[in-house]
Amino acid sequence: MDPRTSSGYSLQRVRFKYILLIAVVTLLAKNFFYHFYPLSVTEQERLSDCDHTLEYTLLQQYHELELQSLKDKFDIEKSKLVSKTCTADYCRTNIFRGNDQGGLGTISPDSVKKVCNHHASFQVCDDLISFTGLSTQEFDQRMERHSNFHFEGEHLFWNPKSATELTWYYTTSVDYLFANSLHVAFGPWFKGLTKEHEPILDYSGGVGNNVLKLAGMGIKTQYFGIGQMEKSFAEYRFEKRGYLQSGLVEIKTPWSEASRWKFDPIVGVLPRNGSLGAILAIDVLEHIPNYQNVAIAIVDSLRMGGILIENTPFARARIGDKDQDLRVHVSDGGIPMEKALGSRMKSLGNGRWEKVSADAIALQ
Repeated sequence: MDPRTSSGYSLQRVRFKYILLIAVVTLLAKNFFYHFYPLSVTEQERLSDCDHTLEYTLLQQYHELELQSLKDKFDIEKSKLVSKTCTADYCRTNIFRGNDQGGLGTISPDSVKKVCNHHASFQVCDDLISFTGLSTQEFDQRMERHSNFHFEGEHLFWNPKSATELTWYYTTSVDYLFANSLHVAFGPWFKGLTKEHEPILDYSGGVGNNVLKLAGMGIKTQYFGIGQMEKSFAEYRFEKRGYLQSGLVEIKTPWSEASRWKFDPIVGVLPRNGSLGAILAIDVLEHIPNYQNVAIAIVDSLRMGGILIENTPFARARIGDKDQDLRVHVSDGGIPMEKALGSRMKSLGNGRWEKVSADAIALQ
């Protein structure tokens, strides 16, 4: 409602007109009266002061009324502007989108097509269209990360305030299903891995491309996906190819007897008993505040001679920021990978580490 048309505002206008009319009549009557009954000099000075006071009061009320009118006009125009720009579609397109937290921005159609046709993506695009039931256009928008289909926009919307909320964001993310579908099984990661490394755990394995690669090599592999949408999709792909039925692939969840059936992506997944021959941690540790806790559990879970293969693009530390780092890509917190893994692991270069000692040495 326009405030200028409200009953209170109209009454204020009428009241002011009556005050002005009374003032004019009073001044005319006063001049007529004092024309026949002149006042002394002192009385004239007092009356002049009274006239100035009345005039000032009337002018002040008038200016206040005009200022209120201008303010009302401003509020109306501001309301129109806000309603025009800050719509849901405006927010989806211009606010909840990629925001430079370490992930790539919009992906070109050609780049998406290359991934879809890549031999190490294992027909991920065909699988994803079948799994989701989306049209080609709807699928392309999500794969290309258009505006609100970017996982960083999803992170901005939920705005996690703690490490547990950040973990829950990853657990329930929808956009990461499409983002991680762009990650192919990179050949050098699998160099030297054989059946002697069974079982191999793919820790936070996304849409399952790495597991499909290893299963195709005849190697028994364990899959763990923190994102439940990704986990469902990966399970769909494994079952479609018969790997679950054959026992080549086993799915791990963050709920297990070890965690007393409570959500715990460390205790529920990593056995910490030296039973694993290799662990893949590709593009995962940079998403975990205090990642060194996971790194220690990974080392505990490897047997002697076991191999860790990691790719960890940490973000730069935020200088002067004492708050907990809850970005999509966090920093290493001042703890480099070598220190986090400890002296039990020896670097083989290019993100490959070998367990060379069984003695647990506390992180300094």
